[in-house]
Amino acid sequence: MKKFFTVLITAMMFLAIARTEAQDVAGMINSLTTIDPEIIKYFPRWKICEPDLQIQIYRTFVLLGYDKDKLNMQQIIVLAAPLESDIPGYAPYDLLMITCGEENMNSVEIEANMSSLGEYISGSKYYSGPYRGETKPDYYFFRDYCFQELKPEIPATSSQAQAIMNYLEPTNVTHAFTLSLFEQTLKIGNSGFWLRSSVGTDEVGYHFWSSGEAKLVLKRPLYENTDSRTRDRIPYLIDAYMGGGYRITTGLNDDKTVLSWVPGRYLNAGPGGKLVAGLDFHMPFHPEAGIHIITIQVKGQTILPSLMYL
Repeated sequence: MKKFFTVLITAMMFLAIARTEAQDVAGMINSLTTIDPEIIKYFPRWKICEPDLQIQIYRTFVLLGYDKDKLNMQQIIVLAAPLESDIPGYAPYDLLMITCGEENMNSVEIEANMSSLGEYISGSKYYSGPYRGETKPDYYFFRDYCFQELKPEIPATSSQAQAIMNYLEPTNVTHAFTLSLFEQTLKIGNSGFWLRSSVGTDEVGYHFWSSGEAKLVLKRPLYENTDSRTRDRIPYLIDAYMGGGYRITTGLNDDKTVLSWVPGRYLNAGPGGKLVAGLDFHMPFHPEAGIHIITIQVKGQTILPSLMYL
């Protein structure tokens, strides 16, 4: 009896392993024949409005056991890839997917279940007229049935696809130097380090020239963003800031200075150097949201402004 149970358990283990391997193989095949919804909009597509074709395609889906409640004869859309041809606009299509309502067949299923019908749909055989069913010559491909073309979208170029969060700190280049009258930034290669020089203390509302203070701050990345959807514009989830502030006097008694055209300043930062430190923290589950914290040492007191942004 003990030997019998041993054999039974061993057989069950082999069956479980075989079933798992079969599921893995099925999953691999499905992934190879499934089209990413994000790229479907870039391929040629058309909606079939030929009644006879609609009925034939619908009946094929029904006979293959697809859920009738999800099928819609009036919503049959073909996704295809154009084949090479010496004559532009006169080439058959390679059918990638046929959708009927909410159900769809991929290229493998189309070839296995409706290859003859697919030749009419792709335009490689005559659908109507006296030559119906005959294969068209290489220079005479067209779809001779009722259909509505769905215009494909134009894919964005690599430069367009990379959004920039801050135009003074572009993330889609290796090296960058930006210059404005009151702020300058320098990107140090692929290191992720930024060196920023600015006038004013925007974090506490003393922007531009009014604070009488300038800063030189180094921004250093601490934690890389692994989210493929947002890392092009938000390469790091955590950035640290460290630098110093210093007093500037131009603008108080500016009659004899180069910047005498700048209006007089109402505030004057205290003398001596100041320590500036800060942190950017983006939420790992939603990198577009985060918190910006910066500390400024002013006359022995620490100002801790913070900003949450989306």
